[in-house]
Amino acid sequence: MSRKVIKEVRRRLYMEDKNLTHMAKDLGISYSYMLDVLHGRRKSVPVVERIAAYLNYPELVELYKEEFAVVQR
Repeated sequence: MSRKVIKEVRRRLYMEDKNLTHMAKDLGISYSYMLDVLHGRRKSVPVVERIAAYLNYPELVELYKEEFAVVQR
């Protein structure tokens, strides 16, 4: 994802006194897999939806779909 979006994810975590490691653990996914999804190295709309819900950031899903042209089947 764009640096702006990644910064927003980190900012929202910071406001909750958490970090990416906490979020990955809370979501039950590995830190490296979560980063791969956020940076677009792997595609996973369900993981992004879980991250968006965790952060109360529903716009994240649409930004992800637009940026990586994810097609729902």
